[in-house]
Amino acid sequence: MRYICVDIGTTTIKGIVYDEKGIIVNESYRNSNLVKPENGFMEQEPDSIKWNLSSVLKELVSKIHIEREELGFISLSAYMHSLVAVDKENKALTNVMLWNDRRSQEFVEIAKKDGKGLEIYKKTGTPVHPMSPLYKIIYLREKEREIFEKSKLFVGIKEIILHWMTGEWVVDESIASATGMYNIHDRKWEKTALDYAGITEENLPKVFSTTHVMDVLTDKFKKDIGLEKDIPIVLGASDGCLANLGSHGLNKGTAVSTVGTSGALRVVTDHPLIDEDGAIFSYILNDELYVSGGAINNGGIFYEWIRKNLKMEKHLDEIFDGLNPEDYGNGIVFLPFISGERAPYWDAKLKASILGLSHGHCSKDILIAGIRGVSFCLRDVFEVLLKATDTKINEFYVNGGFTNSDIWVQSFCNIVDRPVFVTEQGDGPLFGAFLLGILAIGKINNLDEAKDYFISGKEFLPIKKYRRDKEFDIYKRAIAQNRSLLHELADLSSSVDDK
Repeated sequence: MRYICVDIGTTTIKGIVYDEKGIIVNESYRNSNLVKPENGFMEQEPDSIKWNLSSVLKELVSKIHIEREELGFISLSAYMHSLVAVDKENKALTNVMLWNDRRSQEFVEIAKKDGKGLEIYKKTGTPVHPMSPLYKIIYLREKEREIFEKSKLFVGIKEIILHWMTGEWVVDESIASATGMYNIHDRKWEKTALDYAGITEENLPKVFSTTHVMDVLTDKFKKDIGLEKDIPIVLGASDGCLANLGSHGLNKGTAVSTVGTSGALRVVTDHPLIDEDGAIFSYILNDELYVSGGAINNGGIFYEWIRKNLKMEKHLDEIFDGLNPEDYGNGIVFLPFISGERAPYWDAKLKASILGLSHGHCSKDILIAGIRGVSFCLRDVFEVLLKATDTKINEFYVNGGFTNSDIWVQSFCNIVDRPVFVTEQGDGPLFGAFLLGILAIGKINNLDEAKDYFISGKEFLPIKKYRRDKEFDIYKRAIAQNRSLLHELADLSSSVDDK
């Protein structure tokens, strides 16, 4: 038996075929393109995503057929906070507005000032930020009235894909809980949020659990990917929630951090964690579990920006081969906000800056200060999260592109001052989709049994005499003392932000 899991990512659509033991058999991916029609707009074309996913699935299904194996299910992971307006003919009226789209900033500021944003956050667990589909809908209502009035439904990219697969407009609870419109306590669409957006439940897809299975597929979908018969489609969850599940993150006292293009730090609990200031998110994993934490904008995208502009083409560990990276970066603190920031500030107008630079520093100092800056962002989220939970966090599991560098992982380990384990299952969201899938079809009875599928990975221990606390204190004070100045600079640099 073979199982296909796909992750619809912002930059890459990836598919993996797992065997019965959760071992990777085959994989395929396609890169996705971004569309930036105006300053602050970040979009993708729905048909392009569908074509790329179709290509990935067709390739993997073909390999399964060649191997004469049976396909057990397709389980889905996808990015959160996207929005597409759909008309009564089920045609998209807009491109996919992505999580980093900032067009609704004006209405986010209004919601913050009038208190409505925090009120809705406490019911939905989605922070007050332009990423939220709630504020994207308000933008359409106020700025694109014709599109708003023509819209029958407001959905995300995953719902577009599920409609192609099944002919039904459905959404899993995990994705729904990241829209800013789903009550994570009562498990239903939140009327306060819908009224605020000017829509009703009829304008939104039907919500099902993350382990819900749909086994009647459209003829078009089967033809597009080369299927001869219906197979189970497991709705799955969001990439963030599945990253925790797929990274051994269910243990009490364990946190998971992901650094890919962006980054995140999360814990799993049996109840939502709601911060009084709206600094952390809380989303649904399954019927019993929630994933709470914070996402940062500037992970791998910031690292690549540094490498490009410093013209450092070698891999990070090659650059420091035989050298101690902790000898570099002394006296520099880098605020890495080249893309604004989400948690814990939820401030799209934060800007990057370097503090402490002198003639004695070199490009390696800047590079090390940069990756430490990303880790400070995650520690910032971690400290807010610790205040919201009564659970002591003893260890971290990590995944994402940054795990390809021992130096970066060790730096993160030093800064959070906890043992860190690199997961060996590869892609966290995809392995999480596999585990949710085998739960959905009854191969395991609960997620506790998923522990049998994990393989132990490399362990990192924090260096005791590390300068993390002093640097982190400077990092925090630099943000607090310069935030208004960074906002002024954001206004001056708006014309170059999306280049």
